Amino acid sequence: MGKSWQVNESESLFTYTNDRNYTFYNPTNHTPPFLTAEVAALNNETLQSYLTTCGQTNFACLYDYAVTGNRQLAVTSGNIVNEARQLHSLSTNRAPTLTYETNQTSTVVEGTIRVMVGQTINIQFNGSDADGDALTYSVNNNEIAGTSINGSGYFTFVVTSSNLNINVSGDVPTLIVQVIDGLASAVVEVKVLMCDCAGNGTCLWDRPLQLGTPSYGVSGGGGAVEIRKDYKRNKFKE
Repeated sequence: MGKSWQVNESESLFTYTNDRNYTFYNPTNHTPPFLTAEVAALNNETLQSYLTTCGQTNFACLYDYAVTGNRQLAVTSGNIVNEARQLHSLSTNRAPTLTYETNQTSTVVEGTIRVMVGQTINIQFNGSDADGDALTYSVNNNEIAGTSINGSGYFTFVVTSSNLNINVSGDVPTLIVQVIDGLASAVVEVKVLMCDCAGNGTCLWDRPLQLGTPSYGVSGGGGAVEIRKDYKRNKFKE
């Protein structure tokens, strides 16, 4: 039964010579080398060397190394197996999801963060993975200083005056939070409005103080303060 796949001599399409006949290429008493037997025949030092090259579970690599002793051949076999495993994982993996409450506090309004210098805000980002894979969170703190996120998706933003000098080419800066399951990722982008009242009153988040620009400012006290899109504070009279 184990050789039911084998083509017999009458079915063979090959032409043989006298010294290289069908029986030569298909010996009936041939027993193929099995991995367990080949590994058992290795001394401990050689086995550890093979395991270092192939790993514990890449049996194609281990088999070729044990049978041929050819490291390059074994590594090539192992790479093919690893690529096949990677493709299988990618084809069956379901990407994680990432959400947060877009109106959870006075500092998060309609999906936009509103913060003033001196504030520390916290937002819970919720990652979920249908496959139960471990999730890793990250945030673009190289672009927006003072931001961090822990392994549970708890985000913290400590706002200082240095944040107002972010070079955003005239655009509102964007917080980018990512969660990854090792293969696929989900990203949430949140606009960040920053204001430095400096004791002059209350930030006017919805008031365009300069026509044609996404400016945010404050009013009260002895006049008003405008925080322009380049985040330089300029005073003007009402």
